Amino acid sequence: AAYYDLETDQAIWQIEGTIGVRLSDRLAGTLSLKVEDWPEADLLITASPSVIFELRPGTSIRFGVQGTLNQDPNLGAALSLWQEF
Repeated sequence: AAYYDLETDQAIWQIEGTIGVRLSDRLAGTLSLKVEDWPEADLLITASPSVIFELRPGTSIRFGVQGTLNQDPNLGAALSLWQEF
C-alpha cells in the first residue's frame, strides 16, 4: 500500500502479511510482519506475534506483543476481544 500526502508531496510505502497456525481446537498462533518506508527515515520493520484463545464459539481473546526488528527497541503489548458476527 502507499499513502500519499498532498501537503508534503511524499509517499509512505508499506507492506504487511500475517501467517497463522491452529495449535488445538481452541488455540491458535499468528505472526504478522510489517515493513514501512517513511520519507526521510530509515526502513521500519515490525513483528507482532500473538496467541488467540477461543472462549466460546464466535468469541476469542488475543494476547500479543509488537516490536521493531531493525531499529532501537520499541516493544508494546496488545489485548483484544474478537467477536464473529
